[in-house]
Amino acid sequence: MRTREIAPNIHWTGVYTTEKFLFENLWEIVHGVNMNSYLLCGEKTALIDVCPEALLDDLLGRVSSITDPSKISYLIFNHLEPDHTGAVRAIREKIPGLEVIASKKGVEMLRSLFGITDKVREAKEGDTLDLGGLKLRFMMTPMLHWPETMMTFEETTKTLFSSDSFGAFGATESSIFDDEAKEGYFESERFRYFVNILGSHWRHIEKMLPKVTTLSPAVIAPSHGTVFRDTAKILDEYAGWQGYGAGRCENYVPIIASTMYGRTLDSVKHARKGFEEAGVRTEVFDAVMLPPAFVLPEIYRAKGLLVAAPTYEGGLFPKIGDILLRAKAKNISGKKAIFCGSSTWAPGAKREFADWCAKLSWELVDSVEFMGMADAEAEKKIHEMGKKFGEMMLGG
Repeated sequence: MRTREIAPNIHWTGVYTTEKFLFENLWEIVHGVNMNSYLLCGEKTALIDVCPEALLDDLLGRVSSITDPSKISYLIFNHLEPDHTGAVRAIREKIPGLEVIASKKGVEMLRSLFGITDKVREAKEGDTLDLGGLKLRFMMTPMLHWPETMMTFEETTKTLFSSDSFGAFGATESSIFDDEAKEGYFESERFRYFVNILGSHWRHIEKMLPKVTTLSPAVIAPSHGTVFRDTAKILDEYAGWQGYGAGRCENYVPIIASTMYGRTLDSVKHARKGFEEAGVRTEVFDAVMLPPAFVLPEIYRAKGLLVAAPTYEGGLFPKIGDILLRAKAKNISGKKAIFCGSSTWAPGAKREFADWCAKLSWELVDSVEFMGMADAEAEKKIHEMGKKFGEMMLGG
């Protein structure tokens, strides 16, 4: 993808990979990802964010198509995570006079992560940097999603460089602009990114959104994903998504299902029939085949869920445990849940799931545990449990 001017004298100069890998060595990436950098060309030149060191030559090649990289005076880091900063020492070797600007905690992280202490400037809330023709203002946004995170607003073009906020998984090979990108996965990958990376910080998002809205940005340029010229679209999405964290969730029941030999999975159909009779939308997600990174967004958006899991060595089937561990790490709390599952000689999954519900601050409303395959009595109980739970979801 070629370099693009996203606003007058402001250029996207980022890099991307289309490889499948683990983002943060934790979250599955199936369509690659962008590491967005932005070159601002006033009388002085600034670069916002770099990339991992292995991709620096690609980034500087893009910069060179616009200006001589040696003319860059300032390197601004809105966020110090190494996907944005990994090449900082290498680029400083190539451009020795480069001054780095970051928040107070960002300056501390430059030292602890990279050993950099010279030619570093601390940015405070409301501080400005005049490039001559372009004027930057810094806005502190801690815990979105690290404590040093800030945003940078260019006042003449009203362009907001938002760091990880408003970002997405996925590589944009067709266009950097959201309204031009032909890749069909960005709607779902943006929400998956939100939940996996930012969702646990919904309270900080709630504080950030009015500050951003007051700026009336014409362009929102995040560190990953696409650049937005229709800024109302992404701001509205975030307002809705942070509401999920606050408990304003959908009347939707995902079924997070796992099974060893099919008995537990087969029992789910009886709960689904009950949900349908109650008029509640539901969908089954196979916890054996789907990584937690794809399951957590379904739990996050839903008011309640059904977990279906067999007993494994006296406890909960580990694939479900993996998902619940991630849910705890992401502080996905306040859900209502029901449970069903099979055991072969002694039950135990329900007991461990109840323990998880207590850890997650979920309410375990009902459960059905059965031996072997579900008999007629168990099928009836599961069906009734699904119907009553669905009615509860609709009833608030």
